[in-house]
Amino acid sequence: MKNPKLMRHAALVGGVALILYVLCLAYRLVLTDPQLVGLHLLSLRLWFPGFQAMDIASMLWGGLLSFVYGFVAAWIFHNVHKDCCGVKG
Repeated sequence: MKNPKLMRHAALVGGVALILYVLCLAYRLVLTDPQLVGLHLLSLRLWFPGFQAMDIASMLWGGLLSFVYGFVAAWIFHNVHKDCCGVKG
């Protein structure tokens, strides 16, 4: 974990996961059909760890875990595949 470039990139991937999570939560606000709302909440529970309901604690916990899982996944991927983002040639 001493490579600052790797840490910045992993943080960026975690941030993208967090932005995706926020967009999915915001999309819930435009839905009007109750059956579609139920399916959307089910997909949020399946795709984003920690999210259980539309209460503030669940949303914050789901956002934190989305960032952490994105960060850890990017960190593991880049440690397994050395120089995958380097200059090819």
